[in-house]
Order: sequence, then C-alpha cells, then structure tokens
Amino acid sequence: MDAPPQELHQRLGIRVVSELLTDGQLGDQIVLEEWLDAAEAADSEIWLTFQAEAAGLGGALLDAMSDVPWLPVLSVDGEATAGTTIPISSSGDTGDSLFGDGGFFGGEAGPELASLRIELISEAPGSEPLVAERILLDRVDPADRASGTVLPELLDPMPPAGEVLPALAGVHQLLVSNGAADLRAWAVKRAIAIGWAATFVNQPEQADGLDLHDLFYPLAVANQSIVLASEQLLTGGIGVPDAARAFVGRPRGYLVSFVPYPEVPDGTAIITDLALDDVDVVTSDQAPDGTAARIRLWQGVLQTALETELSLERAAAVDPSTAAVSSVSLAMSGPPALIQPSDAGSVPPAAGALHRALAANQLALLVDTDGSSFWAVDPITGRTRSVSDPGVRPGFIGGGNYVNSSGGGPRYVVDPATGNNMGTIQNGKFTPANRTPPSRCSGGTEYVVVLGCVSIPASMTVGMVTGVLITAMVSWAIVLLELLL
Repeated sequence: MDAPPQELHQRLGIRVVSELLTDGQLGDQIVLEEWLDAAEAADSEIWLTFQAEAAGLGGALLDAMSDVPWLPVLSVDGEATAGTTIPISSSGDTGDSLFGDGGFFGGEAGPELASLRIELISEAPGSEPLVAERILLDRVDPADRASGTVLPELLDPMPPAGEVLPALAGVHQLLVSNGAADLRAWAVKRAIAIGWAATFVNQPEQADGLDLHDLFYPLAVANQSIVLASEQLLTGGIGVPDAARAFVGRPRGYLVSFVPYPEVPDGTAIITDLALDDVDVVTSDQAPDGTAARIRLWQGVLQTALETELSLERAAAVDPSTAAVSSVSLAMSGPPALIQPSDAGSVPPAAGALHRALAANQLALLVDTDGSSFWAVDPITGRTRSVSDPGVRPGFIGGGNYVNSSGGGPRYVVDPATGNNMGTIQNGKFTPANRTPPSRCSGGTEYVVVLGCVSIPASMTVGMVTGVLITAMVSWAIVLLELLL
C-alpha cells in the first residue's frame, strides 16, 4: 500500500451536545461533530466558538442576544465549520422572547435547553474509544435528574433578555497530544507570536477585521506549552529504569477555555481541562505486579500538579487584587477522604460527578465536604484524574485584566537552528516571513460573523462579550509568552 488505510489512523473527535427537555423528557442532540487525524491535528490551531446566527442582522438585535439562535463553530487552521442551531427557548413565553407566542419570529414554544457539553473522543486501532466530557451548562438539579422527573419550571433560570448565555460566551482551544511535540518548532512559533501580540498592543487598529485564527494565534502558541510540559517532562520521566516505560500511545485532548469572569467588570478567566491525558505503559518481565497501574496513578497526580502550577503562573496575567485561582490540588486542606462505590448512598445528591465516578466502580478521594472536588482512581488500571464538578479537571485563573508588555524596537526574528529570517518587527509591527498575511474579512457587521471573522473597533469592545474577550486575549497572550521566555 502507498499509505496506511484510513481505518488504521488514530483520530480525535470533538462533539458539542445540547440536551433538550421536551414534554418532560430529556434527550441529546449533537449540534457539532468533527473528526481530526491525530498526526495532523497535533500541529494545528483548533478553536471552538459559539456565534450568533443573526450576524447579518447587525446591531439591532444586540439587545436581545439571549434569544438569538446560536451555532457552534470549529476552526482548524483558519478553516471553519459550523454546526447546527442550538435550540434556546423559554417555556411559557410572555412576549419578551424572540421565539414562542408573541415572539419576534413567531411560532410556539420549543424544547428547553437543559444542558450543553463538549465531548472529546480518542480512537486508536484495536482499542476501545475513550470519551471525556466538559460540561458548559447544566440547568437540571442533580436530584431531579436522578429521579427522572424534570419539569421546565424547575430548571435553573436563563439570563435576562439582552444578556448572552455564559455557556456560549467562551472561546475554547483544543490541543492534541500524540507524543511528538517539537520544542524547537514551538520556540520559533513563540518568537513570531510575541511580535504578533506586540503589533496588537502598539497598533490596536491592526486587529480590526482580522480572522479569528490570526487574532488567537499568540494565545494558541502560549497554550502549547501545556502539551510540551506533559510530553517531555512528565511522560518521559515517570518510568522505572529497566522495568517500565510510559508513552503516549493514543491521541490525547486538552481544552483551554477563555471565558468571561463576571465577578469583575470586563474580567476574564482561563480554564485548563486536561480532559483526555491517558498514557500507555510497557513493562519488562522483571517488573513487579501492579507497576503499570502505579505509574498511571502517579501520572494522573503529576498532570494535576502541572495544571495547578500553570494556573498559579498565569495569575500574573490578571490584576492581583482581583485574581482567583483554583484547582483540585489547591482545594486540599488535609488528607483526602476515601469514598468507595458502596458508599454512594451517603454522597449528597448534588454531587453529580462524584455519583458518576462511583457508578463506574472508581474510588474517590474527596478533598472537600460537598463532594464537588475529588480524585477518581480506577482500581484496576490505576488511571487517576482530578475532578471538579461540573466537568473534568479544570484548573481556573480569573480576574481583572492586567497588561504587562512592551513592543520592543525594530529587529529581525531569526530561527537559531537554521539562521532563516522568520520576520521583522519595526515600529511595533511584526511582519512574518513564513506566515501568510492576516486574513481580513470583507463587509463586517456589528457582531460576530458566522464562520470565523470578527470586527472589533475600539468603540465596541466595552460591554460587549465577544469584543471584551478578544481584546483581553491579547493581554493574556503577552503575559503568558513573557513567562515562558
């Protein structure tokens, strides 16, 4: 054969699933599903955003964005694919909604959006798929969900008219780890990203009308350090000499989410979720029984430590008077309490993630009293992960935005390995030599344009979720890149 057949390729899938409540019944609807070849995706910039379907209607609808249809959009190296509409409606419409009786678009009340989640699926030939989920929104009380009785009036309320649903306001980067991250290639990208970010700081008008792929480039490069640290520092260092070695045997997926931080005016936050981070272990005949399980347990602990350290370092990107940092590691105040599957009856009904872990016959080590933060350990394989309900393993840092950067003087950016000119920085503007010119959108609107383009003149960034996020992302990227120098 000239190439391996497609069925032998390792793949990573990403789904966006909306759970709908219709006539008292909960049901899932996949609104986006894309499969990526792991070898190619590891070198790609992959972003998931949620964008208003009403882009072409302009600013007239900004006062009712909570009722406008929204779409998930996946961008891979600037090529965007839109999913299907996420149903957002309100039961018992009173005329304030764009949908339902008396709504702008007319019609009857539709299904209620009960929850929204992202699923990552790792597929490798000869192995069962691995699935991890990140919950963005869950309006259903865990006790109601467990009882099987869910009524529309018992759902958590939606935001008032004119406010964007927080679950739709974030920007999510998917990082793919396949064990082959290249430190030198990343160093070159980092040099380009620093100049790219300096351009935005010194000449903000340069960001107007850019493709999202170009706007997010500095942060995409900064976040790649997570993959590098995991592959080169942790996975390569947890083996047992002459007995066992750990390696990345199947695609892994990490999510880094950039979201509003409502506790602070125009505040933003980064949430790191090492959703799929399994390792394979090969052992020698002389390895003691249980060696592979102990290595996997240790790997899970170290991955959470890595996530915590990254969160602590990224605290430099926000105003220290408003900074908030959290992770399962930081929530530990003493020895964790062991909870076994047979103890599920004593677990509070609200601890949904803990109930799911126990139902999967995992051991749980609680680090708090309400069951929202814990370690989950598979007693057979040793796979260990830290869980913060809702979702899996999020490390969080948020606060008021803080800019600590400088553009620097005119200079050439040179690849030290080849001597090739990577680009120039002059008067704070970076011109890359090996990256195509920024893609500019034609037309533009007063809001996000579906399929990847955005227009953010300075007058629109105040009080507007998308504009605030994009503007703040540049500040975050500069601080994170400087931390890595």
